[in-house]
This record gives sequence, C-alpha cells and structure tokens, in this order.
Amino acid sequence: MSDKNNAKKTPENKKEKTTNLIKSIWDKLDPKTKHQLSIMLSALIIIILAITGYYLSHNSNNEQQRQVESIEKPVKITLQPGILEKNINNNVNHKLTEFEKRLQKLQQQVAKRQQTNKQQTNKLSLNKQGNSPNKPTNTPPFKSPQLARNFAGGLASQNGNINKRNMQPEPQIIGGIGIAENQNAAKSSIDKSLKKKKPTEGVYLPPSFMEASLLSGLDAPTMNGAKSNPVPVLLRVRAPAILPNRVRANLKGCFIIAEGFGNLASERVMLRLVSLSCIAKSGQAVIDQPVKGFVVGSDGKIGLRGRVVSKMGSVLARAALAGFLTGFGNAVQTSAASTYTSTLGTSSTVKSSDVARSALGGGISQATKKLADFYMKLAGQTLPVIEVGATRRVTVVISKGVMLNIKNVCVGGKKCKDQD
Repeated sequence: MSDKNNAKKTPENKKEKTTNLIKSIWDKLDPKTKHQLSIMLSALIIIILAITGYYLSHNSNNEQQRQVESIEKPVKITLQPGILEKNINNNVNHKLTEFEKRLQKLQQQVAKRQQTNKQQTNKLSLNKQGNSPNKPTNTPPFKSPQLARNFAGGLASQNGNINKRNMQPEPQIIGGIGIAENQNAAKSSIDKSLKKKKPTEGVYLPPSFMEASLLSGLDAPTMNGAKSNPVPVLLRVRAPAILPNRVRANLKGCFIIAEGFGNLASERVMLRLVSLSCIAKSGQAVIDQPVKGFVVGSDGKIGLRGRVVSKMGSVLARAALAGFLTGFGNAVQTSAASTYTSTLGTSSTVKSSDVARSALGGGISQATKKLADFYMKLAGQTLPVIEVGATRRVTVVISKGVMLNIKNVCVGGKKCKDQD
C-alpha cells in the first residue's frame, strides 16, 4: 500500500516542483521583462485561437457544401415533341382569322360607300336633265300660275341644296400687309444724315522709346503678392519719342503712369506702363490712352536699380529670443516633475515642494511662445523693400503699338472753337 501511495504522489510532487520553479523564475524577472512576456503570451494565445477558429469554420463550410451538393441534384426536364410547333401554329391561325374578319368589315364598308356615291351621282344627273331647256317634258300643263311658281321654287331649292353640299366653300382672304410711313421720322432721319459727322482723329504710335524722368519715388515691396498689388509711379516725357526709321513724335511734356514691384534676386524695381496722357497747348485736344511697355534704367537694363532696405532683423532676433525662453520654461517644468514607468504606461507626478518651480516654467513657456508667434507675424509684414528715389532719368519703351485717339475736350476753363 505504501508503494502505491508513493507512486500516486510522485506526479503530483513533480507538478508542484515545476510550478514553484516557474513562480521563482517569474519573481526574479524585472517588471519590464514581465510586461514583455505577458504581451507575448497573450499574442500567442490570440494567434492559436484564431488558427483554430479558421480551421473549424473552414471544416463547417466544407460540410455545408457537401450537404448542399447532396441535396441539390440536377433534374432533367423533357418536353414532348411537337408542343412548340403546335403552339406556333395555333397563334398563327388565330391571327389569320382576325385579319380575315377585319378585311370583311372593310370590304362591307367600301361597298356601302360605293352605293351611296352612286345614288348621289344619279340624283345629280337627274337634276341636270330636268333643268335642260331642250328636253321635252311629259308633265301636264298647270292650271294656275301660282302652282307653277311654287313647283319651280321647290325644284330650285332642291338643286341649290345639292350644289351646296357638293361644292366646297371658296377661301376668303382676311386682312393684308401694308406699309405705314411716318413722315416726321423720315424727315428727322434725312436731317440727321444731312448733318456732317466729324471724323474721330487719331495718331498711331508704333513700338518706340523716349527719355523720361521719374517724378515720384517708390518703396517697391518684394513679397510674393507684390505683382498683384504694385506701387504706382508718375513719369514725365523729356524729349520727343523716337519711332522706327528715324521718325520722331512730339510727346514732350506728356505724363505716363506706371506700376512697380521689387525683385530681390536682381535688386531692381520692375516698372510696367499703364497709361499715357497728353494735352495740346491750346487746351482743346486731349489724349488719355492705355499703353503697354516697360522702363529701362541708366545702365541699359530693364528695371531700376535700388537700395534694399530690411527692417526685419531685430524682429527676427526677438522671435529667436522668445523661442529660447519657451524652451527654457519647458525644461524647468519637466525637471520639476518625476516620471514613473509601469506595465500600464508612464505617469508623471509633481511633488509639493516642486509645484512653484513647475508653475513658473509653464508660465514662462506659454508667454514666450505667444511672443514668438507675434514677432513672426510682424516679421512677415516687415519684408524687405527696394528703395528708388525721385528725379531719376530713365528710358520708357512702348512694347506694343497703340492708336492714340484725340478727344475734342476743352481743359482749363477755355471754350472750344467748334463747340455748338
């Protein structure tokens, strides 16, 4: 009996020993390794469950397919020979009988119409024979003239009714088209045509160039949206314009409006022409026409060289200092807090003695961050500009020919000679 008891206890003792070993090994491990092992074990369990579930579902699907195949057996459906032909013949015969009935009805209607037409033609022929003067009449002589008149009137009424039925009414034309003349309007149009219209005068200005002076300076912006919002400039023509083939046009004293924007790559201000304005010495002829062209500097290059002025250095330095202070405040705030890691994650706590330091660091970081944002916005508004002074001599180039329309307008309080 003792040997049997010992034999039974041996497997239980082995299980206890293995569990004790596992517990001792588990207790000796670090918390990080315990966390990693628990994650790995849970992942293995999930994978095993997924594989077993897949195999079970696959086997169940196979069994269902087999059951369905065993249940759904193909059934052959056979038709008796000649059924389709019989159906087609029956349909065709039915349609033929219907067509025959319709034809009979139509034939009957045509026969009736022919009979009515024959009767009407016979009546018309009889009436014509009765009205003819040469035909001998077998009717006895009337005793009284009144009866003869009544009989003649009845025949005339019958003939009139038959003729009215057979004869179609003639179409009547109602209304018409005419021409109405207004003498006053004609006279006014003739008077207007007699008046001589003054032809509009104009001068064609081909591509040319002329010397001019810059009357107003400018600070041309260099940002990306400068082309859409250029700065206007006023120029005055100093000499007659030089046209092709050594031809000159007297545009001396005319004003030109231009628009400019800066280019940091070349440190130049690009000017494009907008309009040309001229007035005659008598003050009666005026030219105000949009033109296309550009301005060339004294060095022979497109655009005017200027001085780059940038006021954003100090603003950027302040923004950098504010960013440095935000980093310092974040460092103070994080140093005041102590972090702990566990299986659930990381957590940070602040001791009661370090609360003031943490609050000071958070306040510094938030305030300096807002200051840095403000200085960056200010730096975006204070982008560099290219400064160009006034009274600079330039060359204006007309890039596209234009027709300068001369307007008969009086300027300066003077009365026009040809004014009505």
